[in-house]
Amino acid sequence: MRRRELFVQNQHTASISIMMENIRRKILIWKYVKLLLIFCQGSEMVQYKVIEQVDEAVCILHKGPYDRFREAYTFVYQWIKDNGYEAIDNPRESYIDGIWNKNDQKDWLTEIQVPIKK
Repeated sequence: MRRRELFVQNQHTASISIMMENIRRKILIWKYVKLLLIFCQGSEMVQYKVIEQVDEAVCILHKGPYDRFREAYTFVYQWIKDNGYEAIDNPRESYIDGIWNKNDQKDWLTEIQVPIKK
């Protein structure tokens, strides 16, 4: 699988990656998804849907509290515009570290993914 990355640093130390396919991550995520589906089967409290795979996305790692997501989103959409890309679908958020494993909000880590095309 091809993987192409471009890292850019802003004042919030956010890394931008243009990612193609990353099979190891998909396998790990699918294992967790399968466990979640089994655990929540028949539950009215948990709803889920399958999100279609995309060929290319700009991904930014946001470290810090969720109420500062605006800065990360502003940065990534400006990067998309400045580099001649177009956002083609809704953004996705992957919560890597949060209240469940980090006591301090400054240590929370979220990957924001925006599907794009040139």
